[in-house]
Amino acid sequence: LVGGNHLKLMLQTTHSDAPLDAICFNIDTEVWPDYQREKVRCVYQLDVNEYRGQRSLQLLIRHIE
Repeated sequence: LVGGNHLKLMLQTTHSDAPLDAICFNIDTEVWPDYQREKVRCVYQLDVNEYRGQRSLQLLIRHIE
């Protein structure tokens, strides 16, 4: 969790070894984070994360289950 109720994740598809940064804003903290989960399904859009002058690709999660 970052900022109280935002979920920061590192996700990996079943077809790749490369992890991707992802963030989901305003999550239900009664449900997430779920440390027992190994797989999730999510709807996302590509986004650029800019932090301290560095830009990187991240997934902006709109729905996660």
